[in-house]
Amino acid sequence: MRDPREVDSTLRALRETWEGRPELSLATLFAMLQNRGIGWGASDEELVSALEHMSHVRPSLVPLADGRVSEGRWLLLTSGHRVTVDKFFIVVRPVNTRGVAGQPVVWPYRNIRGAGPARPLVVTDDEGFEHRLGVVESVERQRIQRAEAHQVLALEDISRADIGDTVLVVRTEESMIVIDHGLHSFEPLRRELRRRDYSWQKIKRCSPGQELLVQSGGSLLTFPAVEGIWVAEDPLPPH
Repeated sequence: MRDPREVDSTLRALRETWEGRPELSLATLFAMLQNRGIGWGASDEELVSALEHMSHVRPSLVPLADGRVSEGRWLLLTSGHRVTVDKFFIVVRPVNTRGVAGQPVVWPYRNIRGAGPARPLVVTDDEGFEHRLGVVESVERQRIQRAEAHQVLALEDISRADIGDTVLVVRTEESMIVIDHGLHSFEPLRRELRRRDYSWQKIKRCSPGQELLVQSGGSLLTFPAVEGIWVAEDPLPPH
């Protein structure tokens, strides 16, 4: 006979995983577990291990300490934003109904509340202003290359294949730039925000204090001096 206390630990693991993916039915969650080899004959230990791995990637709450992220980098999706947050900075990209991201903003923050699915996300910036960013739909752990890595130091001779599905946000002296499978420049003018979209093959140079140089077809795109580089998305490899 099994120790009845094991039931509580197994149900806690199931609850934590399901709360991180509230869009799923319980049957769908079990189907996902079956795809991971957790089916008839699997032990409770194997089930709990699989559940813990799933909640490690998609938790019910971002880990916080005193209102700030305590470890890792996280992507939070709300109905109108893609929000990336780590210990130091928050990157906010508005998204329209067609899923097209607009001009990003980056700022240090004081605290964050509601960092979990079905909770209203509220961020207080470093100056004490509150930003209400909508109800969180999902939280996903992002890859982080090194401890305390909140900014990318520099990039040189990086191809599109090198960055894969990574999304970078670059602040220059005159604009904000998003680099993903394309390059998107947002430049504030007197009465409008000018957006320009480019294809690109290689980042020749992207280093703070120097001009951003990007190879686009047969042309070399030149942008004003870089002030900062942030990782907006760097998804974990599928498991």
